[in-house]
Amino acid sequence: MFGTVDYHGVNARWWVCRFAGEEGSDAGGLWRDCMSNIADELMSNRTPLFINSGNAVDGEVWVLNPACHDNVKFRFLGQLFGACIRHPAETLPINLAPYIWKKLAGKPVTWEDFSAVAPKIAASIGQIEKMECSEEEFEDLCLDFTFTMLGGVEVELTPGGADRYVTLADRAEFCELAKQACMNQFDSQISLIRSGLDDYSIPAVALLLWTPDEFQTQVAGSLEIPVEALRKGIQVSGDNDQKKYFWEAIERMTNEQRSMMLKFATGRSRLPLHMTLNLGRGSGRYGRSATCSFEMYLPTFEDADDMYDGLVTTIACGSFGND
Repeated sequence: MFGTVDYHGVNARWWVCRFAGEEGSDAGGLWRDCMSNIADELMSNRTPLFINSGNAVDGEVWVLNPACHDNVKFRFLGQLFGACIRHPAETLPINLAPYIWKKLAGKPVTWEDFSAVAPKIAASIGQIEKMECSEEEFEDLCLDFTFTMLGGVEVELTPGGADRYVTLADRAEFCELAKQACMNQFDSQISLIRSGLDDYSIPAVALLLWTPDEFQTQVAGSLEIPVEALRKGIQVSGDNDQKKYFWEAIERMTNEQRSMMLKFATGRSRLPLHMTLNLGRGSGRYGRSATCSFEMYLPTFEDADDMYDGLVTTIACGSFGND
């Protein structure tokens, strides 16, 4: 899968996609679905480029994997970023931490920025900085001038750091070096992604003009899918009662469910959006879609509750019934 993105200016389909074991002719819908699937694979343990530095309580925080040095894959990721920027209608719906977007754009970062990425690591350094103890008690910790980064990467903070023990007198030096190492641990991967962006002539100064949120939106689309945006992006045809039921069902949906609906209908899971919804088309409980032409078809439902249940069932079935 990984290689050079064949970008052709206004043509946003950078490769032709076929799904093994599934019927379908790619006029754009399969390709968009492929892009969404690539993002899902990246934000998982199935590929080595990203790791999750968060937890179930605080939420998932995806960052670049400092233990991965696959030059080809990281450069290809940068090419995908560049192609998305060049064609704003297409996105790679990943969810990287703001710290990573800042680093990619060359913006200054702070220790507070990193602390939001890896709160446990930040807290451990903070404990060393502030602990009140005697010199003997501190030496009992048996710390040396090494530190374990995200992904289990252990680095020496000074030449020969593994053989240099930290004393109470030089713990401030240790903590400062550990912070710098933490904040710089993604630099190799950042450089490779930037080389991919350079392939698409995305100048560094252009990235500096965006906030981290704007940069992420350019590449990955909008994380939030408000009802107002769906009303603007969906052209609805059908009975007025069915229209009313549909929008009441959309109001009840979570952001994740709305994302799944977009993916079912268009192959994209994020905004921006333009699609056509045909109500009262078909029978039974399931809707169907033609992702290549950005169309979704829903049968007639009795009321808003019935519409909600039928719509959720349809998107939960994934590609069931898609054209």
